[in-house]
Amino acid sequence: MSKKSSLPILGYLLIILLALPSLVKAKVEKVVVLGGTSYAPFIFLDAKQQPQGIFVDFWKLWSQKTKVKVEFKLTTFKQALELVQKEENHVLSGFFYSQEREKYFDFSVPYLKIDTTIFFHKNILGLKDLSSLAGFDIGVIKGDFAEEYLKNHFPSYNLEPFPTVKELFRAVFEHKIKVFILDKPTGLFFLSQKKEGEEFRYLTKPIYTQKVVAGVKKGNPELLNLINSGFSQITDKESKEILKQWSGEYVLNKKKIYQFILALTVIIVLFLLWNFLLRFQVKKRTRELARLSSQFETTLLSLGDAMIATDLKGNITLMNPVAESLTGWSLEEAKGQKLTEVFKIVNALTRKPALNPVEKVLSTGKVCGLANHTKLISKTGQEYHIEDSAAPIIDQQGNPLGVVLIFRDISKEYELKEELLSQQILLEKAASLAKLIVLEIDLKTEKVRANQNAYSLLELDRKEELTLEYLLTLLTEQDKKLFREKINKLAPEDSSIFELKLKINKLNKVVLSFIEYQKEKKKLMVVAQDITEITELKEKILQSEEKYKAVFEQAPIGIMVYDKDSTIKECNYFLANIIGTTKENLLGFNLIGRVINIKLKKAIKDSLEKGIGFFEGSNTSILGNKTAIVRATFKALKRDGEIIGGIGLVEDITEIEQHKEALFKKEKLE
Repeated sequence: MSKKSSLPILGYLLIILLALPSLVKAKVEKVVVLGGTSYAPFIFLDAKQQPQGIFVDFWKLWSQKTKVKVEFKLTTFKQALELVQKEENHVLSGFFYSQEREKYFDFSVPYLKIDTTIFFHKNILGLKDLSSLAGFDIGVIKGDFAEEYLKNHFPSYNLEPFPTVKELFRAVFEHKIKVFILDKPTGLFFLSQKKEGEEFRYLTKPIYTQKVVAGVKKGNPELLNLINSGFSQITDKESKEILKQWSGEYVLNKKKIYQFILALTVIIVLFLLWNFLLRFQVKKRTRELARLSSQFETTLLSLGDAMIATDLKGNITLMNPVAESLTGWSLEEAKGQKLTEVFKIVNALTRKPALNPVEKVLSTGKVCGLANHTKLISKTGQEYHIEDSAAPIIDQQGNPLGVVLIFRDISKEYELKEELLSQQILLEKAASLAKLIVLEIDLKTEKVRANQNAYSLLELDRKEELTLEYLLTLLTEQDKKLFREKINKLAPEDSSIFELKLKINKLNKVVLSFIEYQKEKKKLMVVAQDITEITELKEKILQSEEKYKAVFEQAPIGIMVYDKDSTIKECNYFLANIIGTTKENLLGFNLIGRVINIKLKKAIKDSLEKGIGFFEGSNTSILGNKTAIVRATFKALKRDGEIIGGIGLVEDITEIEQHKEALFKKEKLE
């Protein structure tokens, strides 16, 4: 081949190679999944502002299957629709197909089915289907399929669109919207969040059932094929597992369940009563029906506590959720098991196995209960203080069918009782050790109850009945009058605590009394203590304080007391004279902060850090501008081993030093 003929071929190949990258689409590495912020339980933001819900779990599983990263972006549904049109690799997490939406979106294969229904206030009667909604303001989510559906099929209806589900339910709970159309799981989820939700009902027959699909921008087959490829890899088992995890998110609230059970109980009780009245006419009734009726009635009457029913062999036939929670066994696990395997009880004090009440009922045919201090040990090892009663299940012919055991967790009550008992014992010991007098005076009868200390300290005769009048004879006339006046001034509605210092005349004792008036019981509670020795000791301390105060002020040496911040709290006049100022100026003076002499400051610091400090030398005070030669010792003051301040002893040795200097000069001259 000639060079001239090969050149055009090379040129064509070059053009093809340059154009090749534009012909090959880049691999999708990340997909942005869009959804609403409050479309629970399908897609919403949790308390930590993280995406959660059924759609989120499906897309996370899709990401695992395709190895393509998924980024969640939650906003309003309307904004999500707009973002898919503007941005590449953006996809709607889940919505319904419609002809209108087909103009703008391509749809994936369906991966979920959702019922949509009418929710309405309980006071609205006669709603059967969509044709019954004429004249109502109907709440819908803006951009939702329900809005489009109503506009196409019922254009005359008055729609109230809301940007988010949360804003719709804010209007619902504020009674601004009485009728709204929403996907059934989402409606039930939000109605269960507040008490006001109990006022709403819904049509059990959905207005439509739609398949959930993902949506991408029109004309993006590569992204659509990728999405369909991922969904096709998700098995039915995996889909059911995701739905199972979220099945508890939109159940009816407990109050409605209890109301249903109560209504059912009333109906069954009425039925049993009616059945009883007709038994003379109804001659044949099977034994099994009698057993079930009796057992079911007993079960319903004990729904508030834990319940376990057994047959005549002690094998479990039924247990309610409370019993499941306390024992740690589910009904499926426990059914057919011996009661002793599931209901394990011990004595809380001895840890020995406790007598099973069911065995006692089976042997005696009578109702019986547990002994005190009984603990239930659950399957998980957790222990509960319980009380229970067991009763036989008997048919109408008097034949035993089994036993029903009712028990409840009293751990908190048990602990509180033990704590109160412990406190009572502690108070009794404290009163005895502190030699407290405790009196309870009934103001109606004026009878008095007293503790042991009262009899011994007041030298009362135990044989005689104590009365208020007798106790008053122990007081001085002045204190007796004071006590009577205080009681007479108490109004019937008063409830107060007051304090009296009384002198026991005959015994020459002084008692300090704290008296509480209990208006409900019309009683006085008196707690008193003999403070004779304390009173005498206080007087001696006051005398000693005066004596030591005089010594402190007249000492021929400067004395100061300072706190741990080196602030002077007390000093004598001699110290003020050494420094050349007044005592008033020294009080509150901070030594470390304001003393100029570095060595003196160090001595004070040493006392607070090392326990003691010394200084000897010339010092000029900034308070009195007086220069003196001083010798000072600073010693730490401690309390419980901790330094709380210090004491300083300051001696003016100016004259001594001057005499020393004069003698030194004289000796030097000689």
